[in-house]
Order: sequence, then structure tokens, then C-alpha cells
Amino acid sequence: MSEHERLRILFEYSSAAIWEADFSTLRHLRKMVEDTPQISLRKHFKENSLLAPETLRAIKVLDANRAALQLFGVKNKQEPIQDLGMVVRQEDWDILVDGFVNLLEGKDYFEAEIKVKTVTGRGIDVCLRVCIPQEYQGDFARGIVTFQDISLQKLQEKNLRILTQLDGLTRLYNQVTIRERLDEELSRAKRYHLTLSCILIDLDNFKRINDSFGHQKGNEVLRQAAMRIKTHLREVDIVGRYGGDEFLCILPETPKENARIAAERIRSFFPAGNETPGQVTLSIGISGYPDDEVKSGQDFIAKIDKAMYMAKEAGRDTIRIL
Repeated sequence: MSEHERLRILFEYSSAAIWEADFSTLRHLRKMVEDTPQISLRKHFKENSLLAPETLRAIKVLDANRAALQLFGVKNKQEPIQDLGMVVRQEDWDILVDGFVNLLEGKDYFEAEIKVKTVTGRGIDVCLRVCIPQEYQGDFARGIVTFQDISLQKLQEKNLRILTQLDGLTRLYNQVTIRERLDEELSRAKRYHLTLSCILIDLDNFKRINDSFGHQKGNEVLRQAAMRIKTHLREVDIVGRYGGDEFLCILPETPKENARIAAERIRSFFPAGNETPGQVTLSIGISGYPDDEVKSGQDFIAKIDKAMYMAKEAGRDTIRIL
């Protein structure tokens, strides 16, 4: 068996998804830079929005092994994916542009994590690696592209990230995350001159439930309260467990007068005088932006916390707005 035949078998039956592609378009990019040395290649790409997709479409697939056909949902080599532009999303153009520049600057290869499209349009997270063999680094006539499917890894990372953001008991955002979201929403409200309201909800006499019925019952009350609060807000609203028995609700693009309506709706599902063991009422504080006193998320928290304690002092089971 010749060396060529051996390499062909290794290529064809490798478990890794591999393309052989023509990267000679990079040679034309290099000449373009040489003709206008005062402008960098990255600047060329930035100033010409068509250059990235044109470059990707010009990188032609010469061959694809069986694993690559399977990855992209191609039945056989008579139905090949013709070029890199067919599988790369616009969101990832800049990542690949940086890689191309690295190759033109003399690097042997580059790696990038991107999402590619199959022939049916399904997205797959991959680690892409582009390598130009030494004998082709002058004319870029041949390059090897490998794709490692990392979809499962990305899903696991996403699930782990979600878990770190959630309160273990209520499955709402935890305190760290809800405060981060408040900072984000306040920045957005400032930037686009939008209204923003926050509601701080405290379960009245919650300690008495723990003392009378035990922590297991107390935990169940917290879970039920979280579910009711979440259910009676909009999908765009953001809810988190702020403290032991406190819940913070962020209502984007909502004036505080409308936030009061939402708060009253929530409070109505925690009726006073209900003798069911473990039932609670709510003390609620509300504040809104724009407000000269609210310059940060911490300012917002301080203001709704003060409003909530005013509700407590007014006899509980009520709402106060600052």
C-alpha cells in the first residue's frame, strides 16, 4: 500500500469530521494588503461588509470524509457542501476573519468555537480547526478543516451556568443573579430612556411558620409563594429570591403606577384572614426609574427596601411606593 493510499484511508475513515478545502482566496487577500499597506487586513474586513461572506464562499470544499458528511447531514459525496460560507453563521464571521488574518501572518493553524449549519438548517456547536500544510503556505491551495462536535459539552455548560444562577429551593434567580439583572436593566433604561420598576415582596410573619410548623413546611410555603409571584407577572418580568423570605421583581419598561397594579394582583392571591396553616400575607415596596435618587442598582434596592418596611410599619399586608 502506497503512502498516498494509506493517508486516503485514514482521511476517509477517521472518526473526526474533516474537509480538504481550497484556501487560495487568502492569497488574493494578502495581495490586496500588499497593494495598500497603509490599511490592515482587519480594517479591510471592517470597512467592506461583503468581504467576509465573499471570502467564506470562495473557500471551496474539495473533499469531505464520511464523518463530515454525517455531521452536516449530507447523504453522499455527490451532494457535497460547496463552500465554507454555506455552513457558517453571520454571527461567527468576525471569529473566522481573525483566524484568516492569523494564517496570513504566518500561523500554521487556528481554532475557534462556532456554530455551524447542517443542510437542513440545524445548528451544531463545533470546535473548528483550520490548518494549512507547510507545502501550501505559499499559495494556500490546500487546507485541512476539522470539526469536533461539542454540542453536548455546550449543553452541559449551559445547564451548569443556569444551575449556578438559580436558587436551589424556589428555582428563581438567586440573589447574585437578580442583582446582576437589575444592574443590566437599569443600564438599559438609562441608555434608551425607558421606565423601569422594582417590587420587593416580604412574606409577613414567616418566622412564625417555621417555628410553628417546622422548616419543611416553611420551605413549601416559599416554593408556593415563588410560583404564585412568577405566575402573576409577565414573561418579560424578572423574579428572584432576594433573601430568606424576600422576593425581588424587576419590571422592564413599566412605570411604578403600573407596577402597583401588578403588585396588587400578586397580593390578592395571598388573602388576609385565611386560616389555612402556613398561609401568609405580603408586605410590598415599590419604586421606579426615572428617579433622581436612583443612580445604581444599590440605590434601587435601598429605595424599595425602605418602601417595604413602610408597608410593614403600616400593619403589613399592604403596599407602599417611593
